[in-house]
Amino acid sequence: MQPGRYAVDIHKKLSGTHARNWLSEDSRASFVLNLDANGQADACRGIRTRSSHSGPGVNSFSSTAHQQGYRGRWELQGEWLHVTLNVDDGRCGRQQLYENLAPQRWLLRCRKLEAAEHSRYAEPLLACTLDNPQEHQYRESFGYFVPEVIEGEWLLLAPGDGLHVEWLDDSVPPAANPSQVTLKPAQARVEDDTWTKP
Repeated sequence: MQPGRYAVDIHKKLSGTHARNWLSEDSRASFVLNLDANGQADACRGIRTRSSHSGPGVNSFSSTAHQQGYRGRWELQGEWLHVTLNVDDGRCGRQQLYENLAPQRWLLRCRKLEAAEHSRYAEPLLACTLDNPQEHQYRESFGYFVPEVIEGEWLLLAPGDGLHVEWLDDSVPPAANPSQVTLKPAQARVEDDTWTKP
């Protein structure tokens, strides 16, 4: 992959029946990554989640929002693009998910994902895995890394305006049905604040 701008907008809907209870969750996440020709990198990610749980004796609703900016560097080593993203609140304003748990750096290992490898999108994508999840105090990758496209869970980014992901999931563990993931070109340019949109 070449230096440039890569982005994704992910809509995730999860639902399921547990005994006589109904659980649903709706989230929207966006991730914008800039790779400069001089090896500099910056990123902004954000996610909002709304969830509800209803049934005999329970009726609850919750809503969360989280945004974090990063700056760092990238380098190409063989087929892998290594991106070090250090927390930088100056890149985009922080909205912290937990008062007592701070976001940590992201170490991404990315490669070019050809359309022939999955047949869900007509153009190559940038597929990234997180190399340092053990450094994180909570699961910061939640809502960004999608399954079912290729083996494992990956952050998938498209150049330019970005990628749009529709992700439907079953909340009953183990899931009775596999995740349904659809990839399309973003209809509008994915921006830092796309995750806040309806």
